[in-house]
Amino acid sequence: MSNATNYQHSDYPNPSPIKWEEFDHPEDELKTCSSYAATITFENGQTYHGERIIHVDAIRNNLQSHYGYWLQRSLFEIEYGALWQAQRLECIISSPDQAPIWRPVGPSLRIKVMELIRLAEEGESQFRPSRELSALAHIQKNLTTANSQDGLQNSLEQKIVTHIEALCDDWLKYYVFPEFQNDFLGMDVAHFRFNEDVARNVVRQLITAVESMQRFGVSHRDVCLDNIVNIYGQSVALTDFLQSIKVPYENGRRCLIHYDGRSGHPIYCAPEIAAGDENSSYDGHAVDVWSLGVLIFVLVAGIPPWQFAHDHHDRAFYHISRGSLAEVIANSRFEMSSVLVDLLQNMFHRDPRQRLSLQQVKSHPWIEFSLELDPLEVFEEIAGVDGSLRLGDSMELIGQDEINEASLRLGDSIDMLQEALDLDLESSLNIVQGGFDSLELIEGIAMDENI
Repeated sequence: MSNATNYQHSDYPNPSPIKWEEFDHPEDELKTCSSYAATITFENGQTYHGERIIHVDAIRNNLQSHYGYWLQRSLFEIEYGALWQAQRLECIISSPDQAPIWRPVGPSLRIKVMELIRLAEEGESQFRPSRELSALAHIQKNLTTANSQDGLQNSLEQKIVTHIEALCDDWLKYYVFPEFQNDFLGMDVAHFRFNEDVARNVVRQLITAVESMQRFGVSHRDVCLDNIVNIYGQSVALTDFLQSIKVPYENGRRCLIHYDGRSGHPIYCAPEIAAGDENSSYDGHAVDVWSLGVLIFVLVAGIPPWQFAHDHHDRAFYHISRGSLAEVIANSRFEMSSVLVDLLQNMFHRDPRQRLSLQQVKSHPWIEFSLELDPLEVFEEIAGVDGSLRLGDSMELIGQDEINEASLRLGDSIDMLQEALDLDLESSLNIVQGGFDSLELIEGIAMDENI
């Protein structure tokens, strides 16, 4: 029996026409650059030999001065290239008969380096970098025109990670991004689930991101934990637009999108995409709301609600999507407030016409709730009597020495949480409640035919 509140979704598109549109903004105007291995000499006389540098020539780009980027180390491979850690450099001395003298400027950066020859051969893959680059250009244009601020500052306020600038030489394209950390606040949600109050703080920021994308006419289609990053230790934001798509409109009314294949992580993708075919369609807004609901569940429970949003492949999905989330939670080894269960159940409507819109999510009591308890009281309520820390369901209550030892092991992560969420130590420790419950538990409960 369903426990979902009956919401009227007034924002759903008309059933026709069904459209498919590419972004109508071409890729950014690329600044020309040259890249080479060289000795980098700083104004203090310090030198680094055989380093890779991207040099942006002032004359070729009609700029006031030369500058560049020092590619310090490759972080990992991406589609058609690699992501690098980099440092922006300002050229303070440059002449034909003297090697440049550089000065490092600003914080560390990230640069996507992609090979032009591989981009030209991308074909019709779902994971086309050209689509991401066009989406980035579309978002960047909207960010710079929507506000008088510079694009980077505005993008961070909108909780979207977009690029600072785009460069190109004869062989490669370079997209420069602010520094971000990919492991989401330095925490591994496979071992620590978030207290609802901390999760709410994160979710509000992500609602801002998805709301901005909806305003710009973009469906992300891959809202998931892997695509949340921490920017300069200050806030969380949404990134990775590789599977983003333009939301079509006609006469000011949003249209359904013609199905073009599965997109997004299987755990997070909406059922209309998971079970779609060439004759089906979906709403770009509704699929992102579904994914956001799965993400909220993962943050609070520490595990996904299912592995795949399809009746024939996942019994947990079968029961939860039919209104039995409260029963599943009641029989699990973790807790979830009834108001959060109500929110998630209505985000998990398998019929997207009944699913909450983003505005309805934003105005839901769980999102709007404001905590007035003292942070230490909240921590003690979560961690249990004596202020002991629960690092796993099978652990005994532990003493202060063990708490101190655990805190030392978690020191880096807790420090990062304090910076990112502007919390004191007690509030940051809210995050280390609970352990990682097994997925088999949820699936075993869901397979109970009495649910």
